Amino acid sequence: MLRYLRRLCAWGIRHGHCQNNPGRGVKQTKERKKRQFPKDQAYVSLVAFARERGQLKPHSKGSQPPYLAAVAEIAFSCRLRGVEVCDLNDADILKEGLQNRRRKGSLTNITAWNPRLLAAVAELQARRSALISAKKGVTPMRAENRPLLYGEDGAPLARSSLHSAWKRLVAAAVVAGVIAEGRHVRDAWIEAPRHQQHRGHPRREKGRVGPRHGAVVRNLRRRNQAGSCTSPSDRQTGASRQKTP
Repeated sequence: MLRYLRRLCAWGIRHGHCQNNPGRGVKQTKERKKRQFPKDQAYVSLVAFARERGQLKPHSKGSQPPYLAAVAEIAFSCRLRGVEVCDLNDADILKEGLQNRRRKGSLTNITAWNPRLLAAVAELQARRSALISAKKGVTPMRAENRPLLYGEDGAPLARSSLHSAWKRLVAAAVVAGVIAEGRHVRDAWIEAPRHQQHRGHPRREKGRVGPRHGAVVRNLRRRNQAGSCTSPSDRQTGASRQKTP
């Protein structure tokens, strides 16, 4: 816009329509590069790479944290940010699907189970049990105190640790030629369904999702209207009716 105004005023000065150019001397803002999301094949290749490197001996050359492939599947299926994946716990595992407690003002909703989502959640639960057993830790009794993501030290994984691990995985994937450089802005490939499929007015579109992986989202407002339990205390009371994957 600034460039256009400069040229317009310059034309006006040449033709006697104005005496000075108000756009001259104004600082030009840096234009942001258009954000591009990687293709589906890049996602599939990166998850396969994460699973392959996660099976290597920890702290060996080329090894990656074994939880990254499962994190990618959950984040992609549920359209979650990294910090939202870290927030998941056993209380979010419901009979109808995985509860997504979103941040930045987005509404909490539920993503229906699909085979890949079930496998990813079960994988993280099995890894958590093995870590707690190996460290001779204690498993919390309350479901909301049992996060899905645990670090190698047997403690819940911090968001910063997940972010660092993800950056190392992406850098290794670029070096190995699994994905092309420039196709990995943050975890934008995970958030792609959130931006591509949630269109229209944000208040009407927050609870909607496309058919990727067969994920069906049911807004918790509908559950409230139907009279089903949504509060932590209600979930605890009805825990016996909820089946974990």
